[in-house]
Amino acid sequence: MSIISTKKTSLFVSPNETLPTPPTGFIETTDAVIPTPEFTSVDINRLTGKMNTKDSVVDLCRVKTSFDAKMNMRSNDVGGSALSNPPEYGRLLMCAGFDETIDTTTVGQETVTYSNNNEVMPTVSALVYLDDNKMSMTNSLVCGAKIDMKIGEPATVTNTFQGYLDDAKGAKEVNPTVTLTEEPILIVSCADVILLDGTCLPIESATIAMNEVVADLYTMGGTCGLKKNLITDYALTLELGFFVDKDSYGREASLIESGQAKAVVIKLGLDKDGNFVNGKSVEIKCDIAKADKYSDSSNNDMLSRTLTLRLFDGSSPAVQIKNGFFI
Repeated sequence: MSIISTKKTSLFVSPNETLPTPPTGFIETTDAVIPTPEFTSVDINRLTGKMNTKDSVVDLCRVKTSFDAKMNMRSNDVGGSALSNPPEYGRLLMCAGFDETIDTTTVGQETVTYSNNNEVMPTVSALVYLDDNKMSMTNSLVCGAKIDMKIGEPATVTNTFQGYLDDAKGAKEVNPTVTLTEEPILIVSCADVILLDGTCLPIESATIAMNEVVADLYTMGGTCGLKKNLITDYALTLELGFFVDKDSYGREASLIESGQAKAVVIKLGLDKDGNFVNGKSVEIKCDIAKADKYSDSSNNDMLSRTLTLRLFDGSSPAVQIKNGFFI
């Protein structure tokens, strides 16, 4: 007997209705992706005058699944010779409805930018390989994206996928061969900067989340029927974690009371002097960030605060993530 190794798992995604063709669409995850089938059963009462006669029936057409795909953020072109190359984490953002814009107007100054789309959310297709077993999900998955940035750790993008499996049993197919990128991981360090309304904050952690609302469509009709999930809305938020300065204790309360929106800029992958590095750095801009709430707690006998801001679209998208040329 040969037990399946979870080290031998790999994920391939496509932000459209067609299954990816490996190795295209490969997502280098930090944890094993295991899409467990979720069967839907209906309890049936069979009354005989005795107990323990209840039965159940399984709807074999309605087999759902959900799984997380967590990926370390890496630079898009640390060598600086192909700045228009999309970063690998960009595919996860596109699956979550972000638009990819590649600007090649000026040679040597190319940029790749991801912006949330507030009109259209894609339905995703995916393949998961589990030690030579293949699970397929064709045009049936949806997901939101979450970006985590914590001091001393890699910045990550995590998508939570949910939807329908093509076949709960899967199929036998050898795991595809993939090539790992040589681009370096973006480690959140003391050199990185977060600006709130132009003021630098000593932030410990920052998290951007989509908070997506998912609807399940399941109807009769065979090939003309509906069997998929849809994202009907999302509400982008930014959480900032930091220690509270004695002289600034009431700052967040004042922000909430004023209702004024502020701009937030997050700069990752900077050099030791706090400067952008072409092909390595990432700039995240949230032009309209409105303080919504905060909570306080004790951390090592010091007051720690988590501030939640709502991110809104205006003349520019709520979240813009730039890679490539800076200086």
